[in-house]
Amino acid sequence: MAEVIVLRDIHSKMHVFECPPWRMVKMTSTFDGTSVDLSSGDGIATVRVSETPEDLSIQFTDET
Repeated sequence: MAEVIVLRDIHSKMHVFECPPWRMVKMTSTFDGTSVDLSSGDGIATVRVSETPEDLSIQFTDET
């Protein structure tokens, strides 16, 4: 059974990534927001989100 990563970007648009092939590879927090990098093995998607890295970590931990 595949897992799903759902992210809401800074414009309130939902982005859905099915695992596999997508997996989270990096979270970067800066003064102007948080970026989440995901990889499918063939490409990388970056989504800018309004949540803090702590909130995202809880969501990823609880969902898996």
